Amino acid sequence: MTPDDLVKTFEANQWVIGAQTRGLGDDDSVLQAAFPTNCLNWVVGHIAANRDEVLRALDLEPLLGRARTVLYARESEPIHGPESPHVPLEELLALLARSLTAIVSALRALDAAALAAPVGESGRTLGEWLRFLAWHETYHCGQTDVLRQLAGTDDKVI
Repeated sequence: MTPDDLVKTFEANQWVIGAQTRGLGDDDSVLQAAFPTNCLNWVVGHIAANRDEVLRALDLEPLLGRARTVLYARESEPIHGPESPHVPLEELLALLARSLTAIVSALRALDAAALAAPVGESGRTLGEWLRFLAWHETYHCGQTDVLRQLAGTDDKVI
């Protein structure tokens, strides 16, 4: 996977998130499905937390921050409506837009040697880690299609 491939993936995901949240407010984003799943706010917040990992991998400052990331961590408490602790949807979307700008700029500055460099103690290269993070984000972007419908939109965005 090249830096350009990663840029295209993150840009496509950003478009999907924007399309699936268009016209929705914070109250819409915290509606729960009748089956066990997380709400749209949690999914978008989880993607923002994932973007913080991408930013860290690129030696950039995370935007959501660790204190708020815990709200969206794997197996965190579900968000059960507006009274549950959560970051407002509008703020999450703004963070995603800011993170995309930083990520794209950093990716375009990478070369093949940087992507082949090992990161951490996992034995993975930077390219492998970024590819996983991009895949993880894409997986959750797919969930936004169904979660949008909880707000009664009864539409097909994509």
